[in-house]
Amino acid sequence: MGVGVFNNFVEIGKVAYVCIGPYKHRLVAIVDVINQTRALVDGPDVPRKAMQFKHLRLMKYRIKIQHGARTGTVRKAWAEAKVTEQWKESPLYTSIVARRTRARLNDFERFKLSKAKKARNHEINKAYCALKKAAKK
Repeated sequence: MGVGVFNNFVEIGKVAYVCIGPYKHRLVAIVDVINQTRALVDGPDVPRKAMQFKHLRLMKYRIKIQHGARTGTVRKAWAEAKVTEQWKESPLYTSIVARRTRARLNDFERFKLSKAKKARNHEINKAYCALKKAAKK
């Protein structure tokens, strides 16, 4: 058989990002698998509860916990694995923060941003045209 397509599996201790619901934009760890559509999750900002897999996005991080570990054990393992620090360095976190920042801009800040982008693009275009002209000679 060939190489498998999937390499990010649901595991006990796997860290997931909550995409939908009241705990949106928070990280949780899978403590137990209830059935093929739901898991028991727990995290530093989320109380222990059942969540559907379609509301979670699995991350590459994993903490070392046992099946059905208590909340205190999960928090301790979370701190030891430094999941929050790793998460804050990830590209997904950076894009989420940038999206939130853009969404919170008021009208004048959006105007200043568009003016700055126009000025930057003008300088880039000027440099590109100069290089293009020099290459023709």
